[in-house]
Amino acid sequence: MRPVWRRPILSLTTLIVVGLIVAACNLPGLETAAGRQATDDANATAAAETVAAELTRSAGQAPTATEVLSATDTPSASPTPAGPTVTPVPTGCTDQASFISDVTVPDDTYFDQGENFTKTWRLRNTGTCTWTTAYKLVFSSGRAMDGPASQALLGNVPPNNTVDLSVDLEAPSTNGTYRGNWLLQNAGGANFGVGSNADIAFWVQIRVGPTPTPAPSVYKTAKIELKPSFYVDLDEGESPADTDADRDLWYQSVSQDERYLTPANDAEAFLWTDGVPEFEDCDDDGELSDDPIDFDDFEQGDWICFLTNEGRIGRFEIEKISGASPPVLTIDIRTWKK
Repeated sequence: MRPVWRRPILSLTTLIVVGLIVAACNLPGLETAAGRQATDDANATAAAETVAAELTRSAGQAPTATEVLSATDTPSASPTPAGPTVTPVPTGCTDQASFISDVTVPDDTYFDQGENFTKTWRLRNTGTCTWTTAYKLVFSSGRAMDGPASQALLGNVPPNNTVDLSVDLEAPSTNGTYRGNWLLQNAGGANFGVGSNADIAFWVQIRVGPTPTPAPSVYKTAKIELKPSFYVDLDEGESPADTDADRDLWYQSVSQDERYLTPANDAEAFLWTDGVPEFEDCDDDGELSDDPIDFDDFEQGDWICFLTNEGRIGRFEIEKISGASPPVLTIDIRTWKK
């Protein structure tokens, strides 16, 4: 008997039941209360798990595996060894100064040997950096005069402001002229000064020794001809003198071979033969005298110092001796005020 193959046949009832279930799932209106409750519970559980995970991350817990970097990705930084504290220098600004004035001790001020003094400069900050107390006044070159190698500023100096900087010094023990050059130094240790390139030092320059007598201002200058037997008024530069009381010097012509320049009315004079005399050269009590000066002792181009009968110090050059007999003198006079 030949076997007969039977194809499986689903029952009609089974198909209908399956179809109804699928349709129920796709129709919201047909969703059961139990199904909705199950879905809501699942969603709430997922949200709670997400919040818990974020709180755990914020509290410093280890990141998830996908966020952990390999040890070779970012090398750990070595600790910086401790060192001296350095005030940082602002970046992008410049240091420069300009000299305003010598507040004390102008150039060539005289001091005694070993005398103490304070030099003060007035400077302006013409750069763009603020000078802080980390900035210093520093000795650069020349003669230190027992001053410090460096000295910190006492306060901040913003750009375009002025400051008076002082340093205590001592005059050297030997007479002479001395100069010390100074600069500023910023917080980073870089020196700077004045000038367009901020590389010029400001200085103190003194003289050690006795203070010379300052020359008074000029009272009168004149060029005159002095003729034989005439008097000259050296105060006013006139010959002949207006009155007997004005007479200071007499061209005394005794003979063809004997002639003198003779002081009159308590005036005094002496011949100077060492270049052009200045006030301090002529103001010499040891040389001034009322003795006559012999014509044989001087020549054209020599100088005579004098003290007038009114008490003024002066000088005149024997600018020309004429060839006449007796000769006429041309003299160039300078008289200083008392």
